[in-house]
Amino acid sequence: MKRPDPGNWRTWQYEDYLRYFLSIEGVRQRMKGRGFPLDALTDNELWQFCAPIRTRIEEKFGRSESPRVSIALVAYNEERELIPTLLSYTLLDCPPGLAELIVVDNNSTDRTRDVIQACGARYVLCKEQGTPFARAAGLAASHPDTEYIWMSDGDVRVVPPIKREEDLLRPGTVFQTAYRFLEAHPRTVGVSTGAVIEHAHWSYRLIHILALKLKRTSKYSCWSGSNQFVRKRVLAESGGIDTSVLFGEDQYRHFQLARWAKANKMHLNSANMSEEIADPVYYSGRRYATLGHVILHLWDTLKRGSYFEKDEYGWALHKKNIGWRQVR
Repeated sequence: MKRPDPGNWRTWQYEDYLRYFLSIEGVRQRMKGRGFPLDALTDNELWQFCAPIRTRIEEKFGRSESPRVSIALVAYNEERELIPTLLSYTLLDCPPGLAELIVVDNNSTDRTRDVIQACGARYVLCKEQGTPFARAAGLAASHPDTEYIWMSDGDVRVVPPIKREEDLLRPGTVFQTAYRFLEAHPRTVGVSTGAVIEHAHWSYRLIHILALKLKRTSKYSCWSGSNQFVRKRVLAESGGIDTSVLFGEDQYRHFQLARWAKANKMHLNSANMSEEIADPVYYSGRRYATLGHVILHLWDTLKRGSYFEKDEYGWALHKKNIGWRQVR
């Protein structure tokens, strides 16, 4: 799939944006740090550049007074990842008015704010540094009457990398998979349809394949911060977003919801538990872009070890007020 010339962006059609940002080649180039040269755009040019994305985001997410779902993304210095992410949401199978789209800027120092606003998503600023605080800000900013909140991140796409021209306008189905399942199963607290890496260095892919064959890992990453679709009422009743949990806040919330579900004779579901809801999102592979990144990730993981105590169900008990660099 041929990518358009970024120097001629003023002549681009909507499909050209998809080819440039969401094609597999676009993903590879972004991993190498060769994203669109945003620095070359003035504020006015950035607004013009994002117009095709903004129009579709506003049509899909910006015209409802009573959405059923609040989609809340967290972003910190994500100016280069946000455009492909928000562009992917223009392909999401979500009828206009059913959901609102919020992006929480966690006190970024780059042009994250400009990109969010130019792309038409609802902008929320969280000055307290840290993912738990940004998650809490997204929850607080959500429409008070929404039934569900879908939590994700600014570098997570809702469609896979596009490899063929015929797949260019194929809709992302993950929203409908989660939403319809929860609508049909009132005893389910929340779901995670899974997450997979968008693209990575061949060494990481090889390690992951071997780990799958040896049953040392799961096919999907479930209940990570990139994909948690839950009933907002239950999230509140189970303790909400605990901002004192700095390391593993997404896992903490998963077990927090699971304990509440156990106590109330309800349950959670995920792609690794039920293949019918396997419909992953695609998170950035920038942390695994080179062999050096992969080795560093493995070393950090091995050196960190396990610090979790277990509860009566065998689930992790996360310590509070401890950052990940303190866990060794």
